[in-house]
Amino acid sequence: MNQAFIVTKEHRRFTEFANAVRKERTIGICHRDAGVGKTNSARRYANWDALEPYINEWGPRGDHDAKHYALANRSRTVFYTPDVLCRPKDLMHDIDHWQIKVGLCAEEHLLSLEPDPPRLARPVAHLVELLIIDEAERLTPTALELLRDRHDRGHLSMILIGKPGIDQRFRHYPSSTAASASPTTTERSDETNSSSSSTASGNASDTPSTPTPKPSPPSSASPAEISASSNGSSPK
Repeated sequence: MNQAFIVTKEHRRFTEFANAVRKERTIGICHRDAGVGKTNSARRYANWDALEPYINEWGPRGDHDAKHYALANRSRTVFYTPDVLCRPKDLMHDIDHWQIKVGLCAEEHLLSLEPDPPRLARPVAHLVELLIIDEAERLTPTALELLRDRHDRGHLSMILIGKPGIDQRFRHYPSSTAASASPTTTERSDETNSSSSSTASGNASDTPSTPTPKPSPPSSASPAEISASSNGSSPK
């Protein structure tokens, strides 16, 4: 993209949300109407406008590589948009491909910081800390299960970006911890509770909560008395 990127309040909120998802190693859901900048903010966070063409043109290395290595190490993020009819197998293959490529770039940056650095013991894909999937409403239930399994096994943080209503597809996952972000609020749910709070830069709701009425004490009347009272007659 050749257009200058303007950092807005919404972009700063997305950055805070993405940092929180990475830190807590959880799954985040970002949903809002189309055309408000979700994709641009995510690509900016991942430095994807610079990394994607560089990785696609993978070839002999040059003097400009150090810049891209540093960008990959700084973001540790893969941005991916699935096809409309993306098969789950192709989805996971593509994610593996991008994880390895970004991981290799990050590793090269880390190796350049030491004169004689040791090679990493773990696969380079583990250097990627966050996976952002745009147009997540295209994912099939099987694809969602595969992504959740990848998160559970490798503790890979994820953000799924989609249109309003995409969060409803995850209501049947009570055992997974998820964060959901809208323009001003963030929701977190787990096995035991579900709460809603404002983001670090958002505003909490000003609507007062309605107090819950206290339950009335149990009646000591007999079943016959209760039945008679409901019929408008007194018990004999």
